[in-house]
Amino acid sequence: MTENEEKKQELKSDAVTFTVQPKPECMVEYEVKTSPEIVKQAQREAVKSVSKEVSLPGFRKGRAPDNLILKKFPGPVKERLEKAIADETFHECQKIAHTPLLSNDTKINFNVAKQSVQEGAEMTFSFETEPTVPDINLSDIEIEEVKREKVNEEKLEHTLKNIQTYFVKWDKISDRSAKEEDFAIIDVDIIEK
Repeated sequence: MTENEEKKQELKSDAVTFTVQPKPECMVEYEVKTSPEIVKQAQREAVKSVSKEVSLPGFRKGRAPDNLILKKFPGPVKERLEKAIADETFHECQKIAHTPLLSNDTKINFNVAKQSVQEGAEMTFSFETEPTVPDINLSDIEIEEVKREKVNEEKLEHTLKNIQTYFVKWDKISDRSAKEEDFAIIDVDIIEK
């Protein structure tokens, strides 16, 4: 049995029964069976949504009977029905599981295996979650001692001199000879005989 299979968790409420399965790369999968009430509610929402957008002779927009909308526009109703079932089901699952999403705009993929007003729906969700941080026993951590460089007067003087000359503006002087506290760059060529 793999580590992820061991972490598989089964959860249940009046509306949904599902398993939470952690997957590699911070992914989580829900396998869900919903109650018929969720499908009925989703169907009402889908029909209502489609009826607001279509016109049927003899009816104002949004006022046509549900059975007529189902008969005349099965494609749009089915499309919105799956989305409505998925939205409501995922919301119900999250009430119980509290699985943290990676971010507010995390993409949640779903697949409706089957659905009916009498039996409910069966579906799967997969989405990315926050990484699980492992437990760390602080007593197991060994910290290497950092060897510090000893600072003596000579090292201090050398460092201060470097700091003082780092931002110095160097001017080329050709109208006078070198004086005390002038800095000079001298190129020496060695000629061998």
